[in-house]
Amino acid sequence: MVGQGLCLGIETVQGTDALLRFVAENDAALPDPEGARGVLVKLPKRGQDTRLDMPAIGPETIRRVADAGLGGLVIEAGGVMVLGREEVIALADAAGLFILSEAP
Repeated sequence: MVGQGLCLGIETVQGTDALLRFVAENDAALPDPEGARGVLVKLPKRGQDTRLDMPAIGPETIRRVADAGLGGLVIEAGGVMVLGREEVIALADAAGLFILSEAP
C-alpha cells in the first residue's frame, strides 16, 4: 500500500484486513493531510499458485479501503477474484473510490 511516495504497509500472513486496519489506525503516517490519498495494490504474490489460492476482494474490502481513507485500489486483471462484483462497484462509487484493473 502506497501514498504520497511512501509505503504505508505491506500485507503479511495476517492478511489484507489487518493491513487496512493498521492504515486506518495510523492515518497520520501521510506527510500532507491535504495531499493524495493512499492506494491498495492487490495482486498474487510471486510464485503463488492461483489455481489453489487466488487473491480476492469483496464488499468488505471496499468498506475497509474507505475506512482507511484510501483513494482506491489497483488489482491485477485475471489474478484477483472480485466477489460480489455489483456490490463492490456500488460501494466504491458511493465512497468515491476508484478500482483499476491492470494486466501484469
